[in-house]
Amino acid sequence: MLQEISGLHIDYTTIVDLKGFEALVNAMGGVVINVKEKLPIGGHLNAAGNIYGVDSWIQPGVQLLDGFHALWYARSRITSDDFGRMRRQRCLVGKLIGQVNVGTMLSKYPALAQVAKDNVQTDIPPTDLPAWAELVTRVKGATISSLAFTPDNINPASPSFVAIRRMIREAIDPSLVVPPSTTSKPSTTTKTPTKKPTPTSTKTPSTTTTSTPPPSAPVDLEEAC
Repeated sequence: MLQEISGLHIDYTTIVDLKGFEALVNAMGGVVINVKEKLPIGGHLNAAGNIYGVDSWIQPGVQLLDGFHALWYARSRITSDDFGRMRRQRCLVGKLIGQVNVGTMLSKYPALAQVAKDNVQTDIPPTDLPAWAELVTRVKGATISSLAFTPDNINPASPSFVAIRRMIREAIDPSLVVPPSTTSKPSTTTKTPTKKPTPTSTKTPSTTTTSTPPPSAPVDLEEAC
């Protein structure tokens, strides 16, 4: 399905279940996040829209989240919509990648290996693992872009997969982006009929450009925070 929607060929897959994600964050020593909003752990909404049954709250502020709280940071949704949850998930992934330290990861290898054994499924062949280790090092020093599909650039109820594939291609290769035209419209001249016609002219204001990126533009993954 992902290949059909994105138009990309997916070479390998890796699946980490929720418990595995929690254990992975713990094995990494936690993740530092600047929590922007108070988020409930557990809880439900009743018919009147009131929250009940919340176990506890993740408070705003910069803090080190363990696996349990990092998982709820990514999953909590009753006080926000799905797009807010998507933003937090992208933020969390960016922070995890940004905080990876090769030396620290080597010291935690036994715990990480156990997490992988118990909770990770992948079809990456063992012979390719050295190349992936090198890729992790390269990713650590690079900028990862995030392209979100929200009501700003698609219609969630009836998305255009042609448009989605185009935005993905442009995100991968920015040279494919066609810049918007900034050509001003020609001025127009109109005459007001009077006893003694007096020509008056009105000009259409010239268009201006701003630095605000279009909704389909990818952003740095950590900027999702």
